[in-house]
Amino acid sequence: MAEPALLYRLYAPDDAPALTRLYERVWPGREGHQEYIDWAFTDPRGGSSTVLAVEPATGRIVGCRGATRWPFSVGGESLLVRQFHGTCVDPESRRLGIFTEMNRRSLALFEEEGGDLIYNVSVDESRSGYERLGWVYRPGLRRLIKPVRRLRFIRALMGGRKRIGGRPVVEPATEPIPYLDTLGSCLQGRRELLADSLAVDYTEASTTWRFSKRGSGHRIHVSSAGAVVYRFGRRGPLREAYIGDVWPRSADPSLMRDVLTELIDIERPDMITFVITREHPLYGACRRFGFLPDPGGDLNLGTKAVSGRGERLLDSQPLAITALDIDTF
Repeated sequence: MAEPALLYRLYAPDDAPALTRLYERVWPGREGHQEYIDWAFTDPRGGSSTVLAVEPATGRIVGCRGATRWPFSVGGESLLVRQFHGTCVDPESRRLGIFTEMNRRSLALFEEEGGDLIYNVSVDESRSGYERLGWVYRPGLRRLIKPVRRLRFIRALMGGRKRIGGRPVVEPATEPIPYLDTLGSCLQGRRELLADSLAVDYTEASTTWRFSKRGSGHRIHVSSAGAVVYRFGRRGPLREAYIGDVWPRSADPSLMRDVLTELIDIERPDMITFVITREHPLYGACRRFGFLPDPGGDLNLGTKAVSGRGERLLDSQPLAITALDIDTF
């Protein structure tokens, strides 16, 4: 007898325990699944439209297509954009078309919603599957690395790249993130910097939601030049400041140097890393400050235009993305 067809439906808050168990099967040993699900899918401020694949007889979740709203704008024009993330299929249920079916249903929902475009950062194994569904991969999103304690950095490299690869071990933040009462002028400077770019517009609501993920380790340093959002921890033997974004107080990219110089004096890292697109107005300032492109190459930044407006803007505007705009930061 044939197996009953899977049920595809939207995530509901009661699904959190079963979805956590799926994540544990897909990514064993990784911590923070419950916190991630609460932030990305359960919290209504994220505007989740997440599709699940469920076994009808058991209620077991065997697939998840995460989709969260991100407030993009360009030139004062707001867009309806979703980031696809947190996507997986149970190891025992792969190569059955579940990944493709979840994506098709998510696309149909977003089209009905009047959406403009989708973006995501995918692993190498799933890239071809997205491309078959019409995704276009945009070059230029890469981790930049600035050695600060050069001798320690060189010694770590001599020990092998694996020693400083993989996921960093993030230290918890000791103080809560100050919100717009402190960041308001920096956010306005960021908007001025990115006025001609297709970028996330961090409104009061979206900024508060973005920094609400428990256990994320988000920190912020605010100075007269601007603000930097970052995490701090270890990558192998090295102390790393992992930059999420820099918000200068005006449209002057050179202010980034002042902000990061103060951060170095405070945290005294061995290295700084910053994931950023080449199209971002801060990219040139990063290179002038001594950031070097990771020789591992670009990350898989995928985009999918859903509306004519989304297609026009993707074709004509620079896409300014940093680590803060990616769900895993």
